[in-house]
Amino acid sequence: MSDLGKIVEKFDTEDSVTLNIEVARTTKHHLKGDVFMAEANLNLPGKLLRATENGSDIRRAIDILKHTLRLEIEKYKTQHEAKRT
Repeated sequence: MSDLGKIVEKFDTEDSVTLNIEVARTTKHHLKGDVFMAEANLNLPGKLLRATENGSDIRRAIDILKHTLRLEIEKYKTQHEAKRT
């Protein structure tokens, strides 16, 4: 997730950007299927970006979560830049 930090660092003027990540196993007795959950909350100035992903492989769920967050950050970035002009 550190490469996402490079994208949002220009929005972090007052150390107000925070990223909370939760990774969990949704069930203890199932061995197959979507048993892992990854969730991220990214607080940007004036906006909360949230992404959640479930999957059978925790690494894949995190990668998809990271991709989803990157898309949301890019959308925020274009909206933020449009407001400034």
